[in-house]
Amino acid sequence: MESDPGSHGQAGGHAPAFDGLGWIQPVRSGALLRKDFVVNALTVNGEYPKLRDLFAKEYSSHMVFSAAAMKRASRVIGSTTERNQPFELTSAEDRTALRISTTWEENPAKSPLIPAEGEADVRTAFNPYFYQDALRALPGDKVRLSFATMAQPVRITSGLEPLDSVVLEQLVMPVRLPPKQDK
Repeated sequence: MESDPGSHGQAGGHAPAFDGLGWIQPVRSGALLRKDFVVNALTVNGEYPKLRDLFAKEYSSHMVFSAAAMKRASRVIGSTTERNQPFELTSAEDRTALRISTTWEENPAKSPLIPAEGEADVRTAFNPYFYQDALRALPGDKVRLSFATMAQPVRITSGLEPLDSVVLEQLVMPVRLPPKQDK
């Protein structure tokens, strides 16, 4: 029989529960924490969000790139941004590379170009912390960004898996950018 890992003194009567695979520990805001995964389950007006509806039926374009290079670039550029300041992800004109830059107009910090394969003409922005969390969760050396439109959530998957048999997928909602100014 499994022993309860710390039900002593649980505030608010939220004791850990054993689900047959392991102990699930309630954490603040309705999140459940287990040794091997975290599930956030928040309700909106008493209803759970329809998560499947957030995923687009079809993704019109994709970009595949090195996970290590993107993690490094997003970490460096993310560390130069102010709190709650998004960073911008853009593709090179020939669509063979991606670049991360800060969204400050005066003097944006830019990452080196990250070689990429795909057909997407990318100009979108993300909260660096959410984007980095999604990248860290994926296994493998390659990452794929899939776009329906630049305003819809971006699907992030391992670039090594075929599109029709993805095991783990992440969604990151882009941040709205102002229109691009011609200089």
